[in-house]
Amino acid sequence: MSEARTYRLSAPDRTGAMLGLSGPQVAGLGLAVVAAVLLGSMGAGVVGMLVPVALGSVAAFVRIGGQPLVEAAPPGLRFGLISLRRRRRWEAPLLAPLAERDTPALPPSLAGQEFLTVEPGPGLAMSRPGPVVVVFDAKGGTYAATVRAWGSEFALVARGEQDSLLARWGVALSSFCRERGVVASVRWSEWAAPAGADEQLEYLRSQGHDDDNDPAVVSYRGLLEGAGPLATRHEVLITVTVGADRVPVPSRHKNNRQAACVEALLGQVDQLSKRCRKAGLAVSDPLSPHELARALRVRLDPTVVRRLDRRGRSLGDLAGLVSPANGGPLATELAWKHWLVDDSYHRTFLVADWPRQDVGPTFMSELILYGQVRRSVVLIYEPVPPRASQKAIEASAAKLGSDEEHRQRTGFRVGASHRRAKAAVDERDEEIAAGFGEFAYAGIVTVSAPSLEELEKACDNLDDVAASCLMELRPLNGRHDLGLAASLPLARALARRRVA
Repeated sequence: MSEARTYRLSAPDRTGAMLGLSGPQVAGLGLAVVAAVLLGSMGAGVVGMLVPVALGSVAAFVRIGGQPLVEAAPPGLRFGLISLRRRRRWEAPLLAPLAERDTPALPPSLAGQEFLTVEPGPGLAMSRPGPVVVVFDAKGGTYAATVRAWGSEFALVARGEQDSLLARWGVALSSFCRERGVVASVRWSEWAAPAGADEQLEYLRSQGHDDDNDPAVVSYRGLLEGAGPLATRHEVLITVTVGADRVPVPSRHKNNRQAACVEALLGQVDQLSKRCRKAGLAVSDPLSPHELARALRVRLDPTVVRRLDRRGRSLGDLAGLVSPANGGPLATELAWKHWLVDDSYHRTFLVADWPRQDVGPTFMSELILYGQVRRSVVLIYEPVPPRASQKAIEASAAKLGSDEEHRQRTGFRVGASHRRAKAAVDERDEEIAAGFGEFAYAGIVTVSAPSLEELEKACDNLDDVAASCLMELRPLNGRHDLGLAASLPLARALARRRVA
């Protein structure tokens, strides 16, 4: 019997830039020493010279929320600046001609994005006719399109089949890791919310079978009362983003970069869809404007889900229920520990630490299957070209080697984290040499609730679930709007990496 396969997510290099200190810490201390020298040259006394050194030491070594002050300060400064400018609250213009807009009014963290309604080209494998929507982010220079995906119950299939499905998903993504690739990121988001029994009860009423004296109806109601609180609706979306600066403009587009980007994006989405189907996933066509508007609406304010369900019972009704102009919120308010969007409070978390042990393919099952709260789990992949991967590996190896030599020469201990980081670099080098692609990745978890009390309780419960998956979640305080923006099926994502 073959041994079960395990997976290792190498921990990020936390050995620092010098003697365990991060780059911002070293920079802060360096600036403090330079300031002290300048003050000394200007005739300041010893006390005057010690002031910048003391301030630099406080910024470098005093920790707030587990981070050095110099690293924790930027979110606080951003939030303070927003508060001073009185921009924490945003309201949509109510008198705007909503029916004439293809793009909803969006708050500042999402502003600058435009919905483009396009007709797919004849070379794309579309199961239904009609337009699709491409989102253009003028701020980031990116274009994005989204598909809906679903598959078999991954946690219920045999272990060997799980490994096979993961391998095929890796193959589906691997083609993006190439030189001069146009794909900037691939993002999958798994959204879940309690479903309740409203849909089933509404079906009884609509069919005229709501007789309380009918034993079958009474029995069915009893079943719903027991199973309704445990019912959960899930939706998985895959968003592909291309960078406008990476897309060549063929002569047939006559210098129309937007047309070239849209064509390249839909071609990449089509190829990914085909590879996903080979990996055992069912994938829809790219979302239409109405479908994307509904997905955006229910993620920004999950309290509207039941109201939308009551308005349309069939899948066709639901698909066209939300117009693009009504896909955005009417009002938002940013607080340090949450972001209020219409009637929903959101708190976003960054996956600060992944499992440090070897894990199986279902290590995230508890988090994914936990549906007692409204939440989304998002994983963002950024493909790294092989040449850039090799350069990064060489730089990391040189830094770790010189740091180890410096520690040994100065009498500092070379700890386990340093040895593991060095081993991780060696493993990356072997994998790149073997032809595997490399992705930079980040995880974001968003929790939503209709009140602050429910939000606090839901966050505590989900934090415990994440800990059981050997994952550490850190709240993006002061930046919950940015965290949620990176979780939505739009073109706005995390800060883009520079590709060599």
